[in-house]
Amino acid sequence: DLDISNLDNVEKRLDTIFRYKTKYKAITIDEILSRLATLNAELQAIDNQDKNRAALELELKKEKESLKKIAATLTQLRQDAAQKLSQEIIKEMAFLKFESCQFDIQIQTDFERPNLLGCDTIAFYVSTNAGSKPKLLSDVASGGELSRMMLAIRSVFAEQLLQSTAIFDEIDAGVGGLTAIKIGEKLQALSQKSQLF
Repeated sequence: DLDISNLDNVEKRLDTIFRYKTKYKAITIDEILSRLATLNAELQAIDNQDKNRAALELELKKEKESLKKIAATLTQLRQDAAQKLSQEIIKEMAFLKFESCQFDIQIQTDFERPNLLGCDTIAFYVSTNAGSKPKLLSDVASGGELSRMMLAIRSVFAEQLLQSTAIFDEIDAGVGGLTAIKIGEKLQALSQKSQLF
């Protein structure tokens, strides 16, 4: 017996299957069903997006707090080390005849903008004349002075910079007498641990 309504339903079903095969570039019913599962999963992810976002924001907040604590510890260690390091660099610079030198390590902290090295921006400030206010090292020193200051800094870090290479450009410019002797002594001592040009 031919059931016209049943035949019509089957034809509609086959037409639907054909359209889905064309739309999703599928060959079999299983591929269409697999695509349906994928689309359902994507739809569920979209529906859960607000919940997921809230969870991720909470996790991000916890991680930021943890990062701030670690960064604060690092900042404190840097501030403690900066005091000691400044004194050691001043001592080395006095040896190189920067006798009224001031050397200051300034640390600025921004906990809202951390990077791979923490939350600190570190700058070296120096004054080579008595009574003058320390200024940013890169703004103050001439080529020869900068080389002498670098020699003082590298002398402080000599043990940590073993087997390294250093270039001291114009280190002898404008110096003579006792200053030249002191520079020579410091270069000779440093050359035992590093390669110097």
